[in-house]
Amino acid sequence: MNANHLEAVIWQFLCESLASLSCDDIGINGLIDIELRQHLARLSENKGDTLKHLLQKVIIEQGNIAITINISMMKHWINSHKWTDEQTASSADRTSSASLKSFSKPMSVTVLKGGKKQIILQEHDASQAPPVTAISAINHPSLTHKDILLIEHIKLSFQWQKQLMKDPKITLKTLAMKSNIEPSNANKVARLCFLAPNIIQKIMSGRQPIHLTLAFLRKPFPEEWHAQYQHFGIEG
Repeated sequence: MNANHLEAVIWQFLCESLASLSCDDIGINGLIDIELRQHLARLSENKGDTLKHLLQKVIIEQGNIAITINISMMKHWINSHKWTDEQTASSADRTSSASLKSFSKPMSVTVLKGGKKQIILQEHDASQAPPVTAISAINHPSLTHKDILLIEHIKLSFQWQKQLMKDPKITLKTLAMKSNIEPSNANKVARLCFLAPNIIQKIMSGRQPIHLTLAFLRKPFPEEWHAQYQHFGIEG
């Protein structure tokens, strides 16, 4: 297992964890959820600085990965879009339990041909996932909220489609394992390229309904484009 693969796994989990945070979690007043999503999307665009400043601790044990995020650093960035330096943030503030938040997720280690090991993040029980709030289900056409995780999965879906057309012998399971995707979710990722072009365009520009997340799109949806508009609550 090389360092690049491990970093990719940690980054994927960090992005998922950031996407689950609420204004109350961070301790910010005066923001609505969609505005927070905008800030977190911008935060996810700078991998190096985000890992450096937010990631306090990573623990990988058998069957589980846990990360600790520095909430105080995130709050400072959201308020100023600048990372605080060593002089402005005291050591006590950076490491106090009140400023830290931990996340954990089950994982598995798969041994590939040649003995190479690969970490695969697994999904939590969908029945335990937080419900979509009323405000999250509203479409705000005047605001953008790029869902970086969803965008990356859509790009991955098109990459897989090209690889499958190029090499008929390759399987979705193989592509999923190479991309650090749980094989059981391979079909759910692969079908994202069959979304209506207008829907994909809205997602890429950050103008999709806020409820249209990766988790939402893992549920069954119509193949016909016109039916997708009605199903997702999007104007064609």
